[in-house]
Amino acid sequence: MALADFDFSTPDLFSVVRDSYLSDNGLFARRDPTYGFHFVIADAAFYDLEVFEVTGSTFSGTAAEASTADGLRVVINGPKYSVPLFGDTTSSGPIIQDGRAHDSYVKMDSYYIGKMPGRGIDVYSVGRAQSTAILDPRDAPGTEFSHAVGSLVPLLHDGIPFGISNMSDDARITQIANTGLAGEWFPYFAPKGKPIYGLHRSKRLLFFLAQKDATLPGIQIEPLLKLLVEHNVSDAVIGDGSDSVGLVVDGVAEITPWPGKNATIPWGLALRLAAPVVKTGSTTITDTSDSSLAPYIGAPLDPGAAADFKWTAAGLQVTVQSLGGGFDASTFHLSELPVILTAVSGKDLAEEVTLQSSDGLFEIVCAMDAGASDRGTIIGTFSIFESTGAGLAVVCRGTLSWPLT
Repeated sequence: MALADFDFSTPDLFSVVRDSYLSDNGLFARRDPTYGFHFVIADAAFYDLEVFEVTGSTFSGTAAEASTADGLRVVINGPKYSVPLFGDTTSSGPIIQDGRAHDSYVKMDSYYIGKMPGRGIDVYSVGRAQSTAILDPRDAPGTEFSHAVGSLVPLLHDGIPFGISNMSDDARITQIANTGLAGEWFPYFAPKGKPIYGLHRSKRLLFFLAQKDATLPGIQIEPLLKLLVEHNVSDAVIGDGSDSVGLVVDGVAEITPWPGKNATIPWGLALRLAAPVVKTGSTTITDTSDSSLAPYIGAPLDPGAAADFKWTAAGLQVTVQSLGGGFDASTFHLSELPVILTAVSGKDLAEEVTLQSSDGLFEIVCAMDAGASDRGTIIGTFSIFESTGAGLAVVCRGTLSWPLT
């Protein structure tokens, strides 16, 4: 099923997508009707970018078969690669998958995109390779990637586009010289295939852009860069283009590489839905009007059952199985547990978000502390109410700190 059309040049596109369209489990996949390319935007709080290994006979077949399994939703082709006369196909790399490096050559002055352990936009890094080693520590000091690909051509870094020479305006750099690699993408005439991977840090979004080779009219790099700058994109890099471009979304091959490439592409990049699941490990009562709960004020409740976060058409949703400590629903004057709470708009956990049950008797105000653990921790407050003749009265109020699992 072909993707629906949506204009990539829509003003403030990433804000529009963030505020209004991230209802498909935090993912937005469309085709631009003006230029003919496809693009996918995903919430970094709910999706992990990972390296995808092609283990079957074709890239598109392997990706389609794997897509939709265990949350894997999108696969795009990766960096350039070589096909030797004898031996295995090799990437121009580097490739790091699940923390394991695959030996390959790193082109000097090329760029990489990588993901460190954890969740959210801050665990992603885009930078310039300083050596021909596998992500030499000089490339990204203090980082340890779980997934990364290199030998990529930069388009933007920290919001500044690349070009043939350095340019500045009032002492502010407006273009970065790309002397080593600019020649590789300036000849990319409009119809030529282009796979692009990028980050929008302020909106906390990941995105892929894929243009099939020989697309008409297509888009040249310069006007595409102009659009990315207008959209305040932070970083963008380009992988193996031309007839190598492939894109699979939810099991459907939206773009299939040329057969010879489809049979030899070794790696791709994927977006996997990994909605947070938490253990209610610390839920502390700080205030209560119920005398039976008074002894527990200031004391953490014992770990309870899991709670899960996910996207729905209405926004963010959390299902709370228990607050722990053996407290059942009647303790808090709730009708039942588990209870489902839903946010009124599609915001991710990097912002403070308010979730309420449909009856208004349970409320959580929370955000994600990305640095609190490897995968982050949901922190915030909860309030439980009961209905009285005079309206809602607080039964219990407290704090929560729930590590992601």
